[in-house]
Amino acid sequence: MDPKPYAVGIIKETYAKYTHMGGPVLPSLGYTPEQIRDLEETIRRIPADVVIMGTPAPHRGCG
Repeated sequence: MDPKPYAVGIIKETYAKYTHMGGPVLPSLGYTPEQIRDLEETIRRIPADVVIMGTPAPHRGCG
């Protein structure tokens, strides 16, 4: 599912800046409160049953 139509804030700005980013990719850009808020809101807007995190970086609650 393409998340672009549901993007808000910094996520939406990133898609506009990096137009080559295609497909069902939702960028995670950092961990400022604004970036986290925009990422959470974008995920909430996407009508998907499952969101898969694909990253080599450790996150809270993982490992």
